[in-house]
Order: sequence, then C-alpha cells, then structure tokens
Amino acid sequence: MSAPPPDPDPFDFSRLVPEEFRLPRRPGYDAILAEARRLADDFGEALTLDTFLDQTQITHRDIRLWFVTWSKLRLAAGLSARPPRPDSGPTAAQMTAALRRIADEEGPDVTQARFCVLTRWSSMLVQRRFGTFAALRESAGLPPRPALKKRVTREALAADIARVWVSLGRPEPFFPVSTYDRHGRHSRSTIYQRFESWKQAETAARAIAETLP
Repeated sequence: MSAPPPDPDPFDFSRLVPEEFRLPRRPGYDAILAEARRLADDFGEALTLDTFLDQTQITHRDIRLWFVTWSKLRLAAGLSARPPRPDSGPTAAQMTAALRRIADEEGPDVTQARFCVLTRWSSMLVQRRFGTFAALRESAGLPPRPALKKRVTREALAADIARVWVSLGRPEPFFPVSTYDRHGRHSRSTIYQRFESWKQAETAARAIAETLP
C-alpha cells in the first residue's frame, strides 16, 4: 500500500491562482550557477554579463538575489572576477617599425627608456608584446646591446645637458627635465643618480656651457 501524498503547504497560496495568471517560477542558485558554468565552457574568460543575459532566461535581478554581483557569479563559475580588457594598444609590428625608425634617427644603441619616452608606450607593453626589450630589438633587426654599459660620469652627463641647452638656444628659464627626456642621450634616473636635484645638474651644465661657442 502506497503512502498517502503529503499535505499541501498551508502557506502556498499559488494554487489558488488560476494557471494562466501564475508567474513563472524563477531560477534558484543552482540553476543560475549551472548556466554560468555552461556558458563559461563556451565563452571562457570573454563571457560578459550581456552575453549571459542574452543566452539565458535569467535576469539581472535573479543574479542580484542569489549572487549579489556579476563578479561573484563569475568567480563561482570558475572564472576571474572581471573579463580581460580588450587590448587596443599598438601591435608588435607597429612597435617594431617604431623602433626601426628611432634607430635610423638616433643610432642602433637606443635604450628601452628612450624608446618609451619617444613613443609614449610603457615598458609593460613591451613586455606583453615581446617579453623583453632585447627581443624587440631583435625583431627590429638591431644588434644586441653590450651586457655592460660604461658608467656615465657627472661631467659627461652635465656636458650633454649643456649640449641640449645650447642647441635649444640657451632658453631662460632653464628647460625642465622633461625636455631633456626628449633631446638628451641619457635617462632621467641617471641624472638623479649623479646629481641630488635637477637644479644641481643645471648649475653644472651652465658652467660647461660657458666654455661652448
């Protein structure tokens, strides 16, 4: 003899509503997570909220109810909290062409610091595209730079700052260090390793410039 059916929930008033007027049952935690995992297998890290909503019957309200945020649902589905940003920077081919152009203008011993200043591209971008600046140089057909670089003296650095100042027409007030970044042969970090301040470097450069025509 089979057991009698359970008594209906006395607080479930949905049975009193005619079938045609009943609201559809909303998906719960497990159903939403299952859909997220299914689409994560299809789209991977590129899965966006818009794609998820378009591919399912789940609403943004359902996600907020069970997971609070889309990022937490992504994490529960085994993805990172945020999809990767589209990479809209220069291509490897464009960076290679830029380095060739700079090398044609300034010589083959161009440094990564100089390359980044002239192109306004970051060293992180170089790393993402090529791994190392040496690999970018190789891609541009430039010879490897020496492993050891001769230490630049204070006098040589001041002389180069003086050269830039004279070539610009000895402007007053003295040009800022950002101008040297564009015209000088050494990096800003080298300047601050040899001098306590840009003002101190300016003083040394002015003394040398007095001996120049």
